[in-house]
Amino acid sequence: MKSFETFIQHLKKEIDKPLPGKEVQFLMAPKVRLELLNAINDYSSARESSVLILLYPFKDQVHSILTLRTEYQGFHSRQISFPGGKREIEDENNEATALRETNEEVGINSNEIELIGKLSDHYVYPSNFLIHPYIGITFQKPNFIPEKKEVEKIIEYPINQLIKTSTKQKKKISLSNGFKILAPYYAIEDQIVWGATAMILSEFEYVLSKIKEFNPEF
Repeated sequence: MKSFETFIQHLKKEIDKPLPGKEVQFLMAPKVRLELLNAINDYSSARESSVLILLYPFKDQVHSILTLRTEYQGFHSRQISFPGGKREIEDENNEATALRETNEEVGINSNEIELIGKLSDHYVYPSNFLIHPYIGITFQKPNFIPEKKEVEKIIEYPINQLIKTSTKQKKKISLSNGFKILAPYYAIEDQIVWGATAMILSEFEYVLSKIKEFNPEF
């Protein structure tokens, strides 16, 4: 890619096309949960939430971020996730939720981010959240300010890691209830990215794979 702008143009074209949704998301789902996930099609009682896949140019590559959640009494304690969270009453729409949560968690003003599209919604059974994943861009690396109560660490990574075969691995993951399950995950910057985040990333990886001459370096 000659420029970040050129890459974004290609990306916009691909995310405007019909997306595979569950078919690709579930490639990164633990097998023990596949039957349950496939059986759920009614999300009318689910709680709305939004996340943001943020893209920006840095060191001649396209980068993105994930966050390591702080420890708390909840389903997603100490997990790797996108900036995002549940929709609040004051949010005009799901896009507003993604921007507000990103501002609160990593300190980027909403007016600095351009939303360019969204991926397929993803339902999280344990917490009953329906996640709306948006893709946003900034034209330079933001000055990240993590919200200490929610974010222990901001993980920056070049998105070309997603298309490397060695990035996708499997291991037994310990759940909050003490059980262990064999789960696929992305190994990103020495972090284990699994569950809903990995399933959303799987569709993003699919989109990237459809961009001819894809190469995040420019």
